[in-house]
Amino acid sequence: MGAPDVVGPAEVAQLLGVDRHKAYRVTKRPDFPEPGALCSGRRVWERADVEEWIREHWSEVRAPSGR
Repeated sequence: MGAPDVVGPAEVAQLLGVDRHKAYRVTKRPDFPEPGALCSGRRVWERADVEEWIREHWSEVRAPSGR
């Protein structure tokens, strides 16, 4: 089996469809997956974990606050 498919901050932002600043805030949420490792000093996540989080949580996170 090969190495896991990992994504860094820029790829997380792309998957979310937001800028890197917003993606950074999202990755700090307590329900967001923990980074799996550091790569060249940067946090990386397993792509499958991020995609699963997006399916389960992103619509409620990006929804307007009812105003």
